[in-house]
Amino acid sequence: MSLKNQARSILLRNPKPGKISRGALITYLQAAVTPASRFSTRSEKKLSLVGYRHAMKFFRERGEGGKQVFTSLFAPIELVYALDLLPFPLEAMSGAAASFDIADRLLQKTDEEWHSADICSFHRTFIGISRFGLLPSPRFLLATSHCCDGTMKSFSEVAGYFSKPLFFIHTPQRSDRGGVGYLADQIRTCAEDAASLTNKRFSMQKLETAFEYSNRARRALVEIEELRKNHPPLIWGSDGFGFVLAWATFLGSRGGAGVFERYMNELKRKKEKAYGKPAKKRVLWLHLKPYFSNTIIDWMEKELGAVIVFEDINSVRWEDLDIGRPWESLARKLLSHPWVGPIGNRLKNIKRIIEEYRIDGVINFTHWGCRQSNAAERLIRDAVSESGIPLLTIDGDLVDSRNYSEGQFKTRIEAFMELMEGC
Repeated sequence: MSLKNQARSILLRNPKPGKISRGALITYLQAAVTPASRFSTRSEKKLSLVGYRHAMKFFRERGEGGKQVFTSLFAPIELVYALDLLPFPLEAMSGAAASFDIADRLLQKTDEEWHSADICSFHRTFIGISRFGLLPSPRFLLATSHCCDGTMKSFSEVAGYFSKPLFFIHTPQRSDRGGVGYLADQIRTCAEDAASLTNKRFSMQKLETAFEYSNRARRALVEIEELRKNHPPLIWGSDGFGFVLAWATFLGSRGGAGVFERYMNELKRKKEKAYGKPAKKRVLWLHLKPYFSNTIIDWMEKELGAVIVFEDINSVRWEDLDIGRPWESLARKLLSHPWVGPIGNRLKNIKRIIEEYRIDGVINFTHWGCRQSNAAERLIRDAVSESGIPLLTIDGDLVDSRNYSEGQFKTRIEAFMELMEGC
C-alpha cells in the first residue's frame, strides 16, 4: 500500500474525534512531502517541508492551552504570529483532504447532515473534517468576510462545534479613508481581544517582528511576479498554485520569509542561465485549481504546451506593513486584493496581467458554490474579449471529484488551444 493510501486509510478509520495518534499524523504529513521526485523545483520541496513542520507543530499541540488558531484564507495572520500562536487556514485543510481523496467521504457526511450542495465545497469539507475529529481543538478562530460569502456561516459552525470564540472581521467594499478606518478598528479590537483570551498583553515588539518577516515575504513575492513574466516561463503553473495557500499560512513567520526568498533566488538563477519551460501558449488562470487527484493541468502544460504563467488570486498588491501605523497598514493590506470590493477591481487586474504577462488565452474556473466566481463570469468574459484573446470558462468543483470528468475537460481545453493558435 502506498504512503498516500496508508494515510487515507488511517484518517478514515479514526475511531475517536480529536484523538489522532502521532504515528497517523506523521504518515499523513509525510505523504505530502515524499517522494522528492514529485517536486519540479528545490524551492517547491522546501515549501512543502516548511508546511510539513508547521503542520506537525499544529497537530502535536494538545489540551486547552494549545497554540492552534483556525484562520480563513485572507485573515491577518501576522496577529496570530505576534501572539506566538500557529495559524492554519481551514480552506487549506479542505485542499489537503481533496489531495488525499478523502474529501468526497467528508462531503458525503455533510450531505447527510443536510448541508446544501450549493455551499462551497471548501467550507463543507472543513465542516466535515471537524465532524470526523481530524482537527485539534483551537484556541480561537480568526476569519474575514472576503472573499467568500459563506465564511461567517461555516466558521461559526466550526466554532460552535469546538465551543471556541470566533473573531470575525467584516471587510468593507470601499477602500477609501472611511473603509480603511472601519477595518483598522476591527483589527485592533481583534488583536486586543485575542491577547486577552490568551492571558497576554499584546506585544507591539512581536508584531514588529511579524511585520518584518511578512515584508520580506512580500518583497520576494513581488519579485517572483516579475520573474514569472519571463518568456519562456521559468516554472510550471502548477507550482504557482501553492503560493496563495502558503502566504495564507506563513506571512509573518521566519519560515515563510525564507521559503519565498529561496523561491525568488532560484528563479533568478534560472533566468540568468536562460532556463525555461517549453510553452506554445501563455495562459492566465482565474481562481484555484482542482485539488483532488487529476492530471489535467500537467497534461495541458506538458503535452499541449499551454503553460499557466500566472493566477490572478496570487496577485500581491499591498505595500510594506508599517509598525508605526499597524492597524491601518493591515487594513490596507486586506483591502488591496483585487477580489475585494467592486468587480471592477478584479477586471482591472485581469487586464493588467493580460498585458504585462503577454497572455494568449484565459481559463476561468468557475467553482460551484462560489458566488463571486460564478456571478462575475459574463463581466470577466466581456473584459477578456476587449483584450482580443479567447477565454474558456470551466464549470466544476475544486474539491468535490464526484462530478468530475477528465475526458470532457480535455476535450474543451484542446478546442481552446486551437482557438489560441488561430488568434
